[in-house]
Amino acid sequence: MVRKFSSYTAACAFGLICMVSGASCHAQQKYLYNYSSPPDSSRYVHDYSIEVDDVPGHKVRIVEIQRSFVKDPPTILGTKIVETWFRGFTDYRDGAGPGHGYETWTLEDGNKVFLESVFASVSEPTASGYRRGEAYATARFVGGTGKFAFIQGTLTSKTEFDNDPNAGYNRPSTRGEYWLAKP
Repeated sequence: MVRKFSSYTAACAFGLICMVSGASCHAQQKYLYNYSSPPDSSRYVHDYSIEVDDVPGHKVRIVEIQRSFVKDPPTILGTKIVETWFRGFTDYRDGAGPGHGYETWTLEDGNKVFLESVFASVSEPTASGYRRGEAYATARFVGGTGKFAFIQGTLTSKTEFDNDPNAGYNRPSTRGEYWLAKP
């Protein structure tokens, strides 16, 4: 009888531990994000540069980029991302330097997800007088609407770009993980 009671008690304790830890893990379940945007999905909406007069080639730049997804869109928690908007600035010296920006993802169900990023980029002038290069970024989820209100996580990306308004592109390859925190 003692042996049966001990086994039963141990089984109940094990079940309780699994339920409690399972609930915690479920609330903090991590999801992977991995997507590369095709070059024709993005366009520069605004791109302004101001020359700084301390050293030649030093420019402060403000940019707004829109990405629209019509074919094979990325998803987050099973919801398609319809478009993204990136708004940020760079501080270039001879085509290289740091940047900071904010991104809004608009989802198929009307919800939005918000991110903040920091990045460094390097570029060189093109024959058309614009710049072509690469940027390396780390972004963090800062919230959203609806079921995404408590989203958290981080993403890293490498973006190839050409800021020529007629032939330019902006194509990031992004990966990372996210989760929904408890309110």
